[in-house]
Amino acid sequence: MLLDDIQDNARNRALRWQGHVRVGPFVLRLDENWSSPFVNYAIPDAAAEPTAAEIAQLITTFEQHKRRPRLEYLPACAPALEQTLLAAGFLVENRAPVMCAEPSDLRPAPPISGLTIRRPSEDADLIAAATVQHQAYGEPGVVGSGEVDWLRDTAAAGGLVLLAAVEDGSAAAAGACSPPLEGISELAGLGVLEQYRRRGIGAAVASRLTADGFELGYRTLWLEPGDEDVQRMYARLGYRVIGEKLNISRPS
Repeated sequence: MLLDDIQDNARNRALRWQGHVRVGPFVLRLDENWSSPFVNYAIPDAAAEPTAAEIAQLITTFEQHKRRPRLEYLPACAPALEQTLLAAGFLVENRAPVMCAEPSDLRPAPPISGLTIRRPSEDADLIAAATVQHQAYGEPGVVGSGEVDWLRDTAAAGGLVLLAAVEDGSAAAAGACSPPLEGISELAGLGVLEQYRRRGIGAAVASRLTADGFELGYRTLWLEPGDEDVQRMYARLGYRVIGEKLNISRPS
């Protein structure tokens, strides 16, 4: 089933992460250089039914690394887990649709005059792309080394990173696709600076990421849209909803 393939893809990518930790039926993806909860989380094994002791150890491990106990997963792949987490003090952050597309689904976005979209080739471009994502997602402070390293590692491992600039050369948007495993990749981190929104730039970058991924041999791209407007944008590009993703965390 495609949902199982996507959950396996996310878990196997976490297992390849240098900072991953195994706790019971969980893989914890931890980043010492980037404190964002969106890059520090656990993924359960299929059909996981952890004991109270394993949940306690999960919480302790996050806290030892000074990270909020947090999970991202597809509840259909571990249906008994949510109630166990709720009983342990976790709170649902949100339930987001999971969307996916295959090569025959793609409906390219129209081109935008004056917009250039390219793959960063130098550190300055990677920093610009990471800065766009940092600001677009409302992260405080300046861009950190972990954000730049994530883009660099993504590109080096066979994933995609794209940076979009407007006519005067100013960076406007950026996005990435994770290195594929068994042909499956996640489109993530698509951000457009506020002053450039509602011009179709996000759709143009998402369309290019999708098309380039399929040209490189990806067989399935999946993503979690940030809100209903973003979901509609991806639907216009040919992405379809196939399930639900749960983001759940435990307050400190």
